[in-house]
Amino acid sequence: MASPQMAEIVFVETKDPSTDALQHSSSVKISVKQPAAEPLKRKVPPPVAAKPAKVYSPASAELRTPTEDFQPPPIFDDEVPPATNGSADSALDDELDMLTSMLSLGLQNTHHPDFFGVCYKCRDTIIGEGKGCTAMGNQYHVSCFLCKECEKRLTGLEFYCLNDNPLCEQCYTNTLEDCVVCDQKITERILKAVGKSYHPQCFKCTNCSKKLDGVPFTLDSANRVHCVECYQVKFSPKCAACSELIMPTNDRGETVHIVSMQKNFHVHCYKCEDCGILLSNEEGRGCFPIGDHLLCQRCNGKRMANTTEL
Repeated sequence: MASPQMAEIVFVETKDPSTDALQHSSSVKISVKQPAAEPLKRKVPPPVAAKPAKVYSPASAELRTPTEDFQPPPIFDDEVPPATNGSADSALDDELDMLTSMLSLGLQNTHHPDFFGVCYKCRDTIIGEGKGCTAMGNQYHVSCFLCKECEKRLTGLEFYCLNDNPLCEQCYTNTLEDCVVCDQKITERILKAVGKSYHPQCFKCTNCSKKLDGVPFTLDSANRVHCVECYQVKFSPKCAACSELIMPTNDRGETVHIVSMQKNFHVHCYKCEDCGILLSNEEGRGCFPIGDHLLCQRCNGKRMANTTEL
């Protein structure tokens, strides 16, 4: 009778790729992060009377402070490196010189009955009925308060302040990113993940549609987004003995299983079908299968003897 052949086994220790999502999710944060400069939706009042006494008259009743109704889309961009001391000092000096010049110019014209202020843009005086407006805490000529991009007059219109620059509604909308899922503009919170932009409600598991805003996730080989649970169910190997999935056994997502006869087994399932001894590469615990049946050497011999007797 030929000697039984011992099956070669390999202990495989893998790390569940879904655990990488824990680190990735942490880096993205999937949460709101306010940008350095918030675009605020505002409305410029119609030109107010030139005389200071008329600035808050019923004719300028639409004058109001910026509202908080519209919150800009926070973006997870890299932080802007701080300016060097030299450039910061130079910028402060330039701003101080400008403010000093505007103050001096304003003081020189306070005696004028129609003096409204000094235009923040052109630095010239604003004199005359209906020639000036107030926006973003500054005074402007009506002809100077324009959209930064298209130069449309903004007096009496809603506008957005982005990086201290006024933008009309259309130009501001053009600066917004599109959601990679629904292809619509993202006007509120923006979620950045795997190098793409999403509405928080659109960032979902492709398998079960579970929303993944603030939830660990992972990617398959085709870069499709999955929640950790769906990924494990979909891609974890199945034990050939018990037919259950071989899932990670610790918080680090590590999985230890046995590959033998080109099949996967739980470590605790890789045992002799007759006596129940756990099989391994250790001496006296080798696997000597008959067909697809897992057997230790002793039980293999018994079965072979019974077969011979028959």
